[in-house]
Amino acid sequence: KRRPRADDPPPLPAGAPPLFAQRLRIMPFARVPEVTVSRLTEFDIDFTLTQTDTSVANALRRMIIAEVPTLAIDLVTITANTSVLTDEYLAHRLGLIPLVSKDVMKFTYSRDCECEEFCNECSVKFDLDVVCTDARREVTSKDLRIVAQRDDCDPVIPVHYSSLAPNREEDRAEPIVIALLRKGQRLKMEGVAIKGIGKEHAKWSPVCRAAYQMDPQVSFRLDKLNQVLDLKARETLVKYSEGALKLVDPAAAGMGDAMVLPVDGKVLAYEENFVRGRFAISSDTVRKAGELASAEGVDPSEVVVIKAQSEKFAFFVESTGCMPPEMVLTLALEELLRKLENITANLRKSRGEDVEMLENEQNPW
Repeated sequence: KRRPRADDPPPLPAGAPPLFAQRLRIMPFARVPEVTVSRLTEFDIDFTLTQTDTSVANALRRMIIAEVPTLAIDLVTITANTSVLTDEYLAHRLGLIPLVSKDVMKFTYSRDCECEEFCNECSVKFDLDVVCTDARREVTSKDLRIVAQRDDCDPVIPVHYSSLAPNREEDRAEPIVIALLRKGQRLKMEGVAIKGIGKEHAKWSPVCRAAYQMDPQVSFRLDKLNQVLDLKARETLVKYSEGALKLVDPAAAGMGDAMVLPVDGKVLAYEENFVRGRFAISSDTVRKAGELASAEGVDPSEVVVIKAQSEKFAFFVESTGCMPPEMVLTLALEELLRKLENITANLRKSRGEDVEMLENEQNPW
């Protein structure tokens, strides 16, 4: 058995599909992006994307916002409206109410459906009929009633609650307000919800927040710290560094005679684990270094260096409630993969190879 060498390609990830393994054999040193989920709630997901660059991170963000399909009311027929709001305003408000879209992939886009207008395969129909008999009456998302939808799907109901609600049951009592009626006023309308993506209109976007930031990489200007801090301050900083810094002799740190060295002996240097990337400088260490430098009349920005890591991205995604956040991420990754596969197929087709688009193939993931 051959011993592994330093120039060997990286091992395949666990559970990699055959097509993915084939690609790594063609490009053995290609980077393999990884997603690590750090926090997951009913509405939010925080994850870290590593081993890739900004182009892929921003592409994933755009997929999450604009390419994940959901259901939203698109056609509104208003029969009676004696409220102070115009018909267009009410139709716009109905469209912005998020609808539960966990089974959205079972629906067909209305433009691709074979029906003449709308059917249960491509749409969900609602109606609303409210008459105010008291002094005032709020028309809310709870007044929307499902008239027709697919039988093999969960009810496509409006999302009546918020992620900020301290008590879900109490919050359900105050759903999304559509209009306010006075005594004698009436609002009667019908709505048709269809499948769409955020690229067509923001009402189909499954998230209300999708952002990322590059993971900061913090380091110190040790030459400056060694000049401005006395031995006691350097020892204090080492204690706060949590294993990232150490005190060594100037010769062991590789400092030549040309550098201005402290006269009181040992100097600051990085521990080997920090150099190898196993340790990071904590915020407490940065704060302490700034305090010690400020005490000597030096601005903290002169001793602390903060730069972004170009291969590590922290994502923060908040769902509107139409589907779980992990489902949003999964559908976004699948859509990104499909688009990349279509680009590959078109490039191969332009060279005269006999290939098919990914829509006619089995998704390798």
